[in-house]
Amino acid sequence: AQSKCNLAVVYHSRGDYAKAAELYRASLKIWEEASGKPSQDYEIVVSNYADLLRSLGQARKAHQLEVHARKRRER
Repeated sequence: AQSKCNLAVVYHSRGDYAKAAELYRASLKIWEEASGKPSQDYEIVVSNYADLLRSLGQARKAHQLEVHARKRRER
């Protein structure tokens, strides 16, 4: 999961937003399936992906992602 996040950051910085989004989603899926309570690494992926979504004009989707993460944290 961490490797996918790291690659997503690289693609994001190079402007390949579609590939970055794909890798962020894959990383989040792994974190969600692998652990119960979200880790700090999971939170970093959420933050990075939300930033990408906002830069693409998808603020609502970014907010929904953050709400989902917050609900997982509060379990």
